Amino acid sequence: KKKIGLLSFGIVATKLLMRYKFNEIEFKLDNGSYHKGHFVLVHNSKFYGGKFIVSNDITPNDGYLDICYLTKPGVGKLLNFLMHLVFGTLHRCNHAAFQRSTTFHVTKEHAHHIHVDAEYMGKSPISIEVAPKALTVIA
Repeated sequence: KKKIGLLSFGIVATKLLMRYKFNEIEFKLDNGSYHKGHFVLVHNSKFYGGKFIVSNDITPNDGYLDICYLTKPGVGKLLNFLMHLVFGTLHRCNHAAFQRSTTFHVTKEHAHHIHVDAEYMGKSPISIEVAPKALTVIA
């Protein structure tokens, strides 16, 4: 660790990622439809992580959640998904799908880790719903 510094963290992260098991995340939307993904972003802004563009078609005051998800498991597919996220081209990613809904539900108990705005919140189940016009944003 002392000899290679920060590179050691990259090596450990790579080893963990190569062994990562992509659990299927089944979620339900307001129209009763079920969808499956292996990495799911639920958001209400075109930006993710401050500066990464998920989609230019997202409007924060339209009354809908925007859901973007990785449709197939695998390290290569996740890295490709993340690369498209970084470059703002998720709409061209073959392994990305998009949905819009007023509600989002994951009911499987203790199966999936939940992060909200980069903060760990625990494990599923989780339910998210839109609160239309609950916040006034002044730009």
